[in-house]
Amino acid sequence: MKNSHIKNRPSTGCRCAAFFLVLVILYCGCAKRETLTLRFVDEDGKPVADVQVGIAWEAPVLKSNQKGICTLDFLKTKSTHIGIWHPDYVYLRCGFGAFGIEPIPKELTVHLERSREGGGIIVDEQGMPIKGVSVHLFYTKDKPDLQKPYPEQLYRMPTYQEPTTDDEGRWTVTWIPTKNFYPLTLSVSVPGYAPQRVDFEQEDESFQALLDKSHQMVLSPGLKLTGKLIAEDGANLERTVVKVGGPFRSIHTPGIVVSETGDFLLNDLVAGTYTIQVIPENHAPLVLSTTLAADSPPVEIPLKHGKPIRFRVTDPEGKPIPGVEMRCFFCHDLESSFFSDLRHVIKATDSEGRTVWNNALDVPCEYVFYHNDYLFVAVPDLIPRDEEYPITMCRKMTVRGTVVDAETKQAVPRFWAAIVGWDESQRDEEHAGWWLPVGVVFPFVEGDISYTIKPMRFAERCRVEITAHGYEPAVSEEFSLKDGDQQFDFELKKVPKTKP
Repeated sequence: MKNSHIKNRPSTGCRCAAFFLVLVILYCGCAKRETLTLRFVDEDGKPVADVQVGIAWEAPVLKSNQKGICTLDFLKTKSTHIGIWHPDYVYLRCGFGAFGIEPIPKELTVHLERSREGGGIIVDEQGMPIKGVSVHLFYTKDKPDLQKPYPEQLYRMPTYQEPTTDDEGRWTVTWIPTKNFYPLTLSVSVPGYAPQRVDFEQEDESFQALLDKSHQMVLSPGLKLTGKLIAEDGANLERTVVKVGGPFRSIHTPGIVVSETGDFLLNDLVAGTYTIQVIPENHAPLVLSTTLAADSPPVEIPLKHGKPIRFRVTDPEGKPIPGVEMRCFFCHDLESSFFSDLRHVIKATDSEGRTVWNNALDVPCEYVFYHNDYLFVAVPDLIPRDEEYPITMCRKMTVRGTVVDAETKQAVPRFWAAIVGWDESQRDEEHAGWWLPVGVVFPFVEGDISYTIKPMRFAERCRVEITAHGYEPAVSEEFSLKDGDQQFDFELKKVPKTKP
């Protein structure tokens, strides 16, 4: 809020703002909080001082004392995750509440893994050093057994200062694992050059060069992708958004707003095939593929109007649900997705639970319906028609439980908990079902810990699946998300040791 002042007397806006600030202070002071004491130890069990802990929803960064102890103060009503880092140890993170451990324990011991430094040099095609190149080191998120890596789920290893190359083109980065090698990805970018990425999947010669700080990368000048949108009715296109995905560039990257004549430009790309998503205000979305080379001409993209598609959203009792956001999420024919930042595709339901999108694609698409108080619903293969589509949404619920060793009855500190759901119509199909977008991983925690999963997506039938390294997988009985909160406690059996 912009401050306004009158010479002799505070304005009504100022008095209201001050009153609101007092209410916020009183609320924060009275809100119930929980504390968590973290104890950081190295691989020999010795305390580690100066470990930095970042809390997602609080700005201050805390440090552990000489005894390796750090105390966090959580709002009881909050869910969050923390990042744990130290220049001599591998970066870790852990979730609490809806993101992981719940209830929040009083104490937690975190075992840190020693890290090592790496580095290299970056030059141009003439061998001249390039100054100011941003260097990012990522690690790949794996399941606990590390058998099925997901290369696209990359997490940046934090640094005290984002590393950039110096006058000699040299750079240094920390937090490279010493003991347990993770798949690592090195990504570099600088204006005027095409980005480059190197994947280290094992400790080979290339990885050794990284540790020796002699790893060399040669950058080439980036290419330009130019294009022009052409509306069939000659409409002004200045609010149209173009999103581009391809080599070294995710389709999730914020889009480009074109000029009123429909022209757009994207710099610093590499040669290859790119997917272009066009997000017009008053025309149907369009997705196409183009191959970029040094001599590629501008891409001309014609736009056409779509057709209306109508929905009515209710609860299981038939009562309308206002404020539900409808999004066109996926089109199989176009092999591309439309995401939440596409404002014109988001259409909220009215007081009668109805909504309409007048420029829908005239091909089968998946439509998704969101509301803060309900499980989101995804309905595939819908096409525009005269009749409205009925949609039913159910209230959100929670699944809780514990995971212990079947013999010792002690908590299993490292496991993956997830809900898998499916429609009854898919039961007999091969690979039936889909993973709901929820899951919890505890890779480094000790203590008596339960799991909490808050499903987001509706499915007709569900079950909880637990996997842990060294244990046989466990599965709960089937249940419906319509039945409300659920509790499932698991006793995991260790995998029998095989004789050599």
